[in-house]
Amino acid sequence: MTQSEFIGSSMRDAFEKAKKVLGDDAYIIKSEQTEKGVKIFAEKYDEEPFLSTPSLYFSKEPETNIQHKPILIKDLPKQNTQKPLSTARTPDPITLIKHIVSICDKHSLNHDFCDSWIDLLAKNFSNNENVIEETLSKLIKFDPVWIHTLKPEIPVTFVGPYGSGKTAFIGKIAVVLKTLDHDIRVITLDEKAGAFHQLKTYMDMLEVPIEQGIEHYLKEKDTALKNNQILLVDTPGIDILQKDGQEYLFKLSKQIKAPLTLVLPNDMEANLRSEIATEFAEYNTQYLIGTRFDICTNYGTFFNCAHKNKLTPVLYSNTPTISTPPNVLSAESTLILLEE
Repeated sequence: MTQSEFIGSSMRDAFEKAKKVLGDDAYIIKSEQTEKGVKIFAEKYDEEPFLSTPSLYFSKEPETNIQHKPILIKDLPKQNTQKPLSTARTPDPITLIKHIVSICDKHSLNHDFCDSWIDLLAKNFSNNENVIEETLSKLIKFDPVWIHTLKPEIPVTFVGPYGSGKTAFIGKIAVVLKTLDHDIRVITLDEKAGAFHQLKTYMDMLEVPIEQGIEHYLKEKDTALKNNQILLVDTPGIDILQKDGQEYLFKLSKQIKAPLTLVLPNDMEANLRSEIATEFAEYNTQYLIGTRFDICTNYGTFFNCAHKNKLTPVLYSNTPTISTPPNVLSAESTLILLEE
């Protein structure tokens, strides 16, 4: 482990400095307020991170035999073959810029997002009919094979506020992983009996072992690694805007020592979701899972939130447009959704 000190105007500023020196897998050990600003003590996790570096393009199908999988899996690679409406247009820069502005206005994508997209288009323009989706994939990191990159080395830890949909999402992702013939196990750090019972009901149907309590975490982690299993970790709802929530997340990140996966509902008020995501991002959160898109299909505020906090967006929905949940977005499939 490599421990270093960093001072910034805020914890986020200090953590950004830490990541520049230690890399994206840096994590915060402790923080304190000083006369010069917020001081953090950060370490670099020396083992291989639990998720591979996100690929910007869906360049190849997963090695799994997709042909015989349910629609849940079969739709994932199909996203790459669907041609967005924008590719049928002549790649004239003025027309493409107008098209980008139209998409941003339609879906409440903010001016910063829109200007960044147009700037990338101007810098990368060529006679390529896919230039809009290519610039979009540079604007937001897309990893359409996210499900297939999960590894046994480090647990996949889901965090978020109360009622965000973490438990339901873990149930859904467990179905996908089982379908892909991955061996998995689950632990919930939520001490409430109701939370454990709900998750256990899901896992019993899938014949997946489940444990409860932080005291069992290290044992479950070692067992998962020994048996080549992917460990999914559920956590209690965290009110990150309150001091006790921040203290809990600090302790959790210190214990987990790996990037976290944030789960936020899409029907949450946009400014509140952005504020919550910003706070979670200070603790080395890497992915943003969007839930309840069947209730609220405003994609714009979700992507604004992901873009602002440099998080990889993952969409979870029941709508026919995005297929059976959970599904992972590529730049191509995102444009199809934005243009409908």
